[in-house]
Amino acid sequence: MIPDLKPGNSPKDAEELLENITDSIQKLELNISAMARMYFDDGLPSNEFNALMCGLHLQVHEISKQISSFKP
Repeated sequence: MIPDLKPGNSPKDAEELLENITDSIQKLELNISAMARMYFDDGLPSNEFNALMCGLHLQVHEISKQISSFKP
């Protein structure tokens, strides 16, 4: 289940949208990079792993929602 995101300030133009999406993608890259350094034997409980996966999924959903909601 994907939680509803609270609406923020709508981008005024394509440049602002691109800036928002770029920031979101950079955050996603940082999280994926950090997770790539993890090992299965790190002892991470499954509920924490699930929380990390949900966070990544939410970031991807946020990016696609930003792209689809822009109307010039």
